[in-house]
Amino acid sequence: MNFWLAAGSAFWLGIQTSISPCPLATNLAAVAFLSRRVGQARQVLVSGWLYALGRVAAYAGLSVLLLWLVQDQLAAGGVLARFLQKYGLMAIGPVLILLGMLLLEMLDLPGNLGAFGAGLQARAGSGGQWWAGILGFVFALSFCPA
Repeated sequence: MNFWLAAGSAFWLGIQTSISPCPLATNLAAVAFLSRRVGQARQVLVSGWLYALGRVAAYAGLSVLLLWLVQDQLAAGGVLARFLQKYGLMAIGPVLILLGMLLLEMLDLPGNLGAFGAGLQARAGSGGQWWAGILGFVFALSFCPA
């Protein structure tokens, strides 16, 4: 395939993804979080780049992982793809309901989940610029299931 056609397609798909509802909401939240130091333009710019690189790392890592996992499945007629198409959306609903119940503190799991709640938010707010990359990585993995 022509390199420029592939690069142009990837760029256009990235534009389309960035304006879909879920990534758009996470990007707006990230802009609000990253620009809290508006008086320090260099830090905001570096944080923005780190956020973008975190998103790129998440998407690239996920695609490499999926390609590595399904390389034999592609030759075998897509058994895994058919399985995920049939049962994937059925599994996502209950998982999202349970995650919502955890976030609303309706469920109490044993162990320390404070690292994923207010504690993480406080550390990210007071931490350095590297948290912007972590935020981008996490937000990239929080896309809508549809």
